[in-house]
Amino acid sequence: MNPAGSCAQHQNPAEALHGFQLSGATWGIGHHWGTFQLTDEARDAPLAALDEALAEQNIPADRFRALAPGEAWAIPPA
Repeated sequence: MNPAGSCAQHQNPAEALHGFQLSGATWGIGHHWGTFQLTDEARDAPLAALDEALAEQNIPADRFRALAPGEAWAIPPA
């Protein structure tokens, strides 16, 4: 999923969710996905991978969202 040479700077959805869990955060946001075409994968492939990783790691989808470029999210009070 990560383009060659970017693995040290970027995480795939499963890695991002692992970090989210390690941080103990209540809410998480995946950002800047889909901003640039860096791989041969479909533009919505990261969203499908995130959905799969959320299910695998038993994280409710409303706790970690991947915002589209320009989208905002009013994070609920903790």
